Parts: sequence; structure tokens; C-alpha cells
Amino acid sequence: MSEKKNIYLDLYIESAQELIENMQETISALEQDPENSDLINDMFRAAHTFKGNSAALGFQKIADLTHKMENVMGEIRSKNLSFNPTIFEI
Repeated sequence: MSEKKNIYLDLYIESAQELIENMQETISALEQDPENSDLINDMFRAAHTFKGNSAALGFQKIADLTHKMENVMGEIRSKNLSFNPTIFEI
């Protein structure tokens, strides 16, 4: 792997770890306050960013999964679905 690819991979891994941690914290906070639109938006943005970063580096399976997470959060944002922590246990 070239040095440039290593740099991008390192940045991706660092970002992925931060995004996953953020999503875990947000899910915990949503369990306490499931109607909090700021938390719902935070979760949506984290999934959107993770999806884009994964797709940009060719990690299609991760991009597909996070796209599904983003879709679920979109449904919660539009109030077509209520937040339920069980959704994210999967």
C-alpha cells in the first residue's frame, strides 16, 4: 500500500473510531430523551459522515450499513418512526 493510501486509511480509522463513539454516546442519550431533535440530528449526521467516508475509500459494506442507519434516522427525524434502542442493537 502506498504511503498516501496509508495516510488516508489512518485518517479513516481515526474518524471511524470517533464517529462510532459519538453514535454510541448519542444512542445512550436518546434512550433517556428519545424525542430530542438535536440528538436525532447528531446521530443522522454521524451516520451520514461515516457512510461518505466509507464509500470514498471503497468500503462498500460499511457504506451500505451506515446508509441504512442514516435512512432509519431520517425516518425518526421525519417522525415516521419513533426512536427505539432495539433498532440499533442489531
